[in-house]
Amino acid sequence: METLNSSSERMIVPEQVITGEGVVVDIAPAPLPTRMGSAVIDYAVYFLGLSFSLRLLYTAVNQSTVSGAVLATSVALMLAFWLIFMPWLVEVLSRGRSLGRLVMGLRIVRDDGGPAHPYQSFVRAICAPFEVLFTTGIVAVVVMLFSKRSKRVGDILAGTYAAQEDNIITSPPVLIMPPELRYWARGADIRELPTHLSLSAYTFLQRASSLDLRHRASLGQALADQVSGLVSPPPPPHTHPERLLAAVLVERRDREYFLNLQRERRHQQQQSAAAQLPYGLGTL
Repeated sequence: METLNSSSERMIVPEQVITGEGVVVDIAPAPLPTRMGSAVIDYAVYFLGLSFSLRLLYTAVNQSTVSGAVLATSVALMLAFWLIFMPWLVEVLSRGRSLGRLVMGLRIVRDDGGPAHPYQSFVRAICAPFEVLFTTGIVAVVVMLFSKRSKRVGDILAGTYAAQEDNIITSPPVLIMPPELRYWARGADIRELPTHLSLSAYTFLQRASSLDLRHRASLGQALADQVSGLVSPPPPPHTHPERLLAAVLVERRDREYFLNLQRERRHQQQQSAAAQLPYGLGTL
């Protein structure tokens, strides 16, 4: 089977993400003016908090004797707290949002459309003061103008971008049949999957984009190996584990649906026949 690098989730086309389940999700990157408006709102809040903290520090200094080194250290810590730590903390706790992004309808996501990891948010927070504040936003604007998804330097280094909130699908996508496995799945003998295996595979596919890449690869391969033992003939060579899981689950779902549909029709026919009076006298 293929390695994780060949997963369809890594295949990104303009303004689209193709997930490992074969679901195409349109996630449009946020335009530059919207991102600028979001940044203005966020930094207005952070600078308000910073000014309040500095005022408290100024009051404390006037009431006590503080050395210049301690004062400089205190100011530096306050700057780091409000301009680096707070943006990082807000982004992590809100899963890519902030007050400004909430107002403008934005969210920070990974390049594959999944939620950003804390370390990615930290990279963004570290870069922001240098490219946004120290250069009055010139560096960030220039980089965003020439980047594919309106990314600033922090986004490029972290592997993230700002997406329009309206285009982000938060509900689990419906599994669909991978096109390249359709004919194989229709002709394959698929035994009934144990309940725990079926549930594990389904849950894995729904949450794959939020998993660590190494854990995702090992877990996907382990589930695919278990499923392969219940399928004959085996899947085509080099089939990706996630595509195999999706194909088997979809085929089992479709077969069970049609079986239930046939049972329902037979039941209705039996009820209709039982209600008929003999000799063509009508129904009961």
